[in-house]
Parts: sequence; structure tokens; C-alpha cells
Amino acid sequence: MKLKPTDILNSLYNNLKIPSGRHLYAVLGSYSSLEAFTKDILSQVKLADGTAFPRPISVNKMLLSRFEDDALDELIIKESKRPKYTQSVLDKVMDNFLREQFSSTNFIIMQHLELVFAYSLDLSKLRRWAANQNHILVLLPGEIRNQQIYLYVDPTTGESIKFDNQLFSENNIWELDND
Repeated sequence: MKLKPTDILNSLYNNLKIPSGRHLYAVLGSYSSLEAFTKDILSQVKLADGTAFPRPISVNKMLLSRFEDDALDELIIKESKRPKYTQSVLDKVMDNFLREQFSSTNFIIMQHLELVFAYSLDLSKLRRWAANQNHILVLLPGEIRNQQIYLYVDPTTGESIKFDNQLFSENNIWELDND
């Protein structure tokens, strides 16, 4: 079901008040609607305690920024011969990132996860981290068709791939209404 941004925020606010359980949420939409949602809505709203909503974190930038130039060059060279090595290194970087984030906050917003999908990183860790007082909101370019999530691969052609719905509970997935 497509929802207005304010309805998504109301649902999210209600979920942020729940102290225990799984707290992994997804907002789906076109690239442009997610950008507008981030700039026009999320940047303007406040949490219940009056603090600003956390700024969305670009996972792609975070993953790449964790490497010195020489280490990144070495990783790229090894990738062609040992792709599982690259995957394991990026998985460790992702684990360390989540550990760092949740040592200082209990709510993060993640966007730009293309490298996560390209390297088939373990997304189940998000479910483990988004428990009890920790909350994760993931912004995904995609849509729901026949109760199945499809992520956009190409924003110009609308080409998409099927996404594993097991990650998010059904009532924690919201799709932006583009109107």
C-alpha cells in the first residue's frame, strides 16, 4: 500500500516508541521520491525528544571510505581472483560500522546500498542489530508488486530485481506515494 510521507512518519514514530522487538524498517520509492523524502521530509522532522532525525548514511560511501587508497587498490586486484575475499572484507567493514553507530545512537537511516547487493553482503545482520532499543530505517529504490519487493536496477528503464521479503516484517515496509 502506498502512503503519503506523513503517514510513513506517523508509523515510524509509533514504532520508535516500542522498546523491545525487531526494529528494521524500509521505505520504498522511486529514486526521485526517495531523494525528495530525504531532503524535504526527513531533514525537517524531529524525534520525540526534540533532536533532529539522523541524517541518512550512504552505505556505498561508508564502505569505500573505510579503505586507504593502497588498501583499496589491493582489494580491487584480489577481487578478480578471490571475490569471496572482497565479500568477507566488506562484511567485516559493515559489522564494524554498525557496532560504531550503535555505540553512540539507537537509530540509523541507511541509503545507497548498491555495493551491499553487488557483493551479496549478509543483510541478516541488520535484523540482528535492529533489536530492542536499536532501530534501522533502510531507504530502498523499488516497489511492491503482488506482495513482493522489487528493487530498481536501472532508474531510466525501470528494470528491477526480486528482493528477499524475509528481511523486513510486512508491517514495517512502507511505499511512498508518488502523487
